[in-house]
Amino acid sequence: MNRADKRGSALIVALWVVLLLSILVGGLAFEMKVEANVASYYRKRVKAQYLALAGIEWTKAMLAKKVTDVVVDGELLVEAGQDEELVRSAYRVQKMGQGFDLVRELGEGTFTLMVRPEAAKGFNINLLAQQAASDPDARCILEEILDQAEVPVDLHDELIDCLIDWVDDNDNHQVNGAESDDSFYRERGYEVKNAPLDSVEELLLIKGWTEAIVFGGPPLEDDGLPMLGVYDKFTVWGDGKISVNDADELLLYSICDIDELVIEDIKRARLGVDGEAGTMDDGIKDLNEVAGMTPAVAKWLTVRDTKFLRVVSIGELDEVRSGIWAILQVTENESLPIFWREELIE
Repeated sequence: MNRADKRGSALIVALWVVLLLSILVGGLAFEMKVEANVASYYRKRVKAQYLALAGIEWTKAMLAKKVTDVVVDGELLVEAGQDEELVRSAYRVQKMGQGFDLVRELGEGTFTLMVRPEAAKGFNINLLAQQAASDPDARCILEEILDQAEVPVDLHDELIDCLIDWVDDNDNHQVNGAESDDSFYRERGYEVKNAPLDSVEELLLIKGWTEAIVFGGPPLEDDGLPMLGVYDKFTVWGDGKISVNDADELLLYSICDIDELVIEDIKRARLGVDGEAGTMDDGIKDLNEVAGMTPAVAKWLTVRDTKFLRVVSIGELDEVRSGIWAILQVTENESLPIFWREELIE
């Protein structure tokens, strides 16, 4: 091999070495970038979780704020150094019996709050089921909720009676009900609870209450309408009444003795004297303010039931979001979480 050939071979070897080094360096740089991105994501996720927690703590601070004469002639009075939004929200919850939405910047991120009285979500299904055993009005509400959810009418009696048998404290059968001796429960290896439900999801354990009925799903019949689910109409907390200030229109319609005119009167009364939404005179303070209100309707409504609050707090940082879903039990001296769920929002 002459000298020129040797120089050519060395050049080829050098090029291969450079190529291999480039690949190694490129791979290392890529791996470092991936690790940096992963570390950044986890750091943001932790911060988002703490932002969501900050929203819960802000809510608890708002509930601890005692408001008295902070509204004069429809204007909010805020002392120097006070958080105006906190005072406003405290007044809405404590004095007006209403919920609120809030977006708050904190550090590099934000938390978004959605606070509602639990009485605005729906009826306490345990109390409603207990009443339905002897009160036709309570049974009518259950039937109306099932009807609104597009559950076939021929299933209503069985569903309601099986619900009553599940929550009552005896083994006496309702006409269309089922106790522990029913084949449905024997085949599944568990007994009727004979006690209140601990969650709305527990309906799935009761005979006839399928996932489609509880959460929504396809129709049972080919020519039927999709079922919408009853989950959002019930809770397991509260005194069994729904909030006249925050309950949605469809929930109000589930009260069998109510009519369209009363619901329109409720919507008008919610706006206060000035007739404008979002002002400090909003909210119904007495059911007698509603024209056309009758005792048969009023017994299912409450004005300011904020003993239980549903709080959703979403922390966000650079599009990384984490949420907390909580139920707070509010007493005179403190607010205690009785339900808590955290999860990352993809």
